[in-house]
Amino acid sequence: YTLILPSVSVGNVGQLATDLLVFSLNAEKIGYVWHPSILPVIGSNPYDLTSELLMISSEVYIVKNKKLVIIQIRSPLCNSKNDFLNEFLKWTSDVHLEQIVVLSSSFDYERNDEQICGTPLRYFMTKTSRNKMRPKLSKWKELECMTFPGVNSLENVKEPEKLNIPGGGFTKLLYQKCILKDVALVVLLKFCSEGDNIPDAVMLADYVDEWLDIVPKENNLPFTWSYPPSWKHLFAYSCIRIVYLCGVALTRALDSCIGNHMTKSRSVRIVSNDTYAVFSSPARGLGHHGYEGYQPCAVLTVSVA
Repeated sequence: YTLILPSVSVGNVGQLATDLLVFSLNAEKIGYVWHPSILPVIGSNPYDLTSELLMISSEVYIVKNKKLVIIQIRSPLCNSKNDFLNEFLKWTSDVHLEQIVVLSSSFDYERNDEQICGTPLRYFMTKTSRNKMRPKLSKWKELECMTFPGVNSLENVKEPEKLNIPGGGFTKLLYQKCILKDVALVVLLKFCSEGDNIPDAVMLADYVDEWLDIVPKENNLPFTWSYPPSWKHLFAYSCIRIVYLCGVALTRALDSCIGNHMTKSRSVRIVSNDTYAVFSSPARGLGHHGYEGYQPCAVLTVSVA
C-alpha cells in the first residue's frame, strides 16, 4: 500500500488536496490517529453533511482497489513534533507500507529566480523512492536547493539542509527522518499564497494522479474532481457581511490614526452604518513597510449599529 498524507502548510493546500482524494475516490474510513501533538478538533462529517458521525483531528481512510491509505490531518502539530513523527514512522514500518507520499506547499514569495519560471509544482524524495519515480523524472521538476549570494558551492552542507521549504509545516523534518531511517518518501508540493487555495489543491491532486494514476479516465478526458460538500463553508459566506463591516471600520480607524499622526492614541470607537462602504486605502494595513516607525491605536473598539 501507498500512504498519502498532508502536511499542514501554506493555504492548507495539502489538506484540501487530500479532501479531494478522499471524497472523489469514495475512500472508506477505517480509523483515526491520536497523539498528544495533534491539536483536538471535532465537527460534523465533512463529506456527508447529513451524517450523524463526527470528524476529529486526524482520520485514516483506505481505497482498497487502488491500494491507497490516506490520512487526513485537520489541525497542526504542537510541541512534540519529533515524538509524533518517530511514532508515525514506526507505525508505517510495522504495517509494511510501500512508500509515503506527503502533499505540501510553500510560500511563493520565497522562491528564487529559477523557481519563479515555469511550473509552480515541485517534488523531492529519499533515495529509496528514486527508482519508483524514475519514469516521471524527465517531465517533473525537482525542488531546487537553496543558494546564497557569494557562495558557489554547498558541498559541505548536508543534503536535507539544502532544501528550503518555508511554510511547509513538518515536511522537511519528516524528510530528514526518512533519510536516516531509509524510508521511501516522496514529497509533492506547490508554491502558493494564502487565499482561495482551491485551484492550488486541484493542481496538486492532479499532480498526484499524474504519477499514481488513481482516478478513472474516460476517453482520455481530464478527470473532474468532486468537491466535498463542506467546501461551501470554506469562506463562511454567512459571516462575510459582518467581517467586511469590521474590516471597513478597522481600515478607517488606522487611516485616521496614521493620517493625523495620532501615534499615542490608546483607543478608537467607531460607529458605522455604511454596510457596503469601500476601503478608503486598500493597500494600507498593519505590517506594511510603509508604516515602519508608526504605532497606531493599541486598542480598537468597533461598534456596528
